[in-house]
Amino acid sequence: SASAAESKEVKAVRSFVQRFYDWYTPKASSDEHSVPTWYLAVDQKSSLLEPKLLKAIRQDIAAQKKATHDQEGLDFDPFMNSQDPDPRYAVGKIRKKGRYYYVSMRRVLEKTHRIAEVAVIAKVEKYMGSYRFADFIDPTEGWTLMGTLKELRKEYSKP
Repeated sequence: SASAAESKEVKAVRSFVQRFYDWYTPKASSDEHSVPTWYLAVDQKSSLLEPKLLKAIRQDIAAQKKATHDQEGLDFDPFMNSQDPDPRYAVGKIRKKGRYYYVSMRRVLEKTHRIAEVAVIAKVEKYMGSYRFADFIDPTEGWTLMGTLKELRKEYSKP
C-alpha cells in the first residue's frame, strides 16, 4: 500500500539522518579538532551533501581561510544550529513536501537525557536510491544555511 511504502521511506530517511548525527555529534562535542567540525563533514562525508550545498560550504571555508580579521564566515555549527552543541541529537518529526523530507532534529539534554526543542531542520532529498542533505533550516527564525552562505558570499565580495 502507499502508506506502507511511505512509512518505509520515512524510516529510511530517519535512519540516514540519525546515522549522520550519531557520527557527527561526538566530533562536534570534542575539543580535539583544530578546525570547525563541519570542515570534517565536508571532507569525510561530502557524498551526503547535495552538490550546491557542498560547493557553498567549501566556498565559505575557502573565504574564511583568506578572510581579514573583520570578515567572518559561519561562526556556528550549521548542522546543529549551535555554537555549543549538545552531546546528542535525535530525529523528531519528518514531513514530506514535494521531493524533500524536512527532518526535525531535537537536542537531547545531557543531564536529564530529556528530548528538548527542535534545534535544526534538515532538508533531505532522495537521490539515486540514497539520501543527501540539501539544506539546514532554523526552526524559529526560518533562515536556511544556503541563504546564509549566499549572504556571506556577498559580504566577502565587498571591498
